[in-house]
Amino acid sequence: MNTPQPPLDDRQLDLIRAFLHRHVPSSETIDTFDAERSAQRFIVNPNGPDRHTLIAMRDALDLPDLGHLLDERLLDALRLAGVNPVTLTAQGPTY
Repeated sequence: MNTPQPPLDDRQLDLIRAFLHRHVPSSETIDTFDAERSAQRFIVNPNGPDRHTLIAMRDALDLPDLGHLLDERLLDALRLAGVNPVTLTAQGPTY
């Protein structure tokens, strides 16, 4: 039997929300919990032509120093991925 994981830390989610808002301020961002992946899915500019998706995995969200992953590498990954999702893990972003 699988033991349910604790909920995601709202403070960590707020860090990502603030990062996205700071770097893409004129865009709407929505986020939802992805139960299948135990991750949070952020969609920037969901109805626009420059839509970006970030999937923040639990291992990244559980890091006490998550802020070090919220940098230019993540912004570059979002730009280069285009409409393809970017996955943020404890090792950094991939697409």
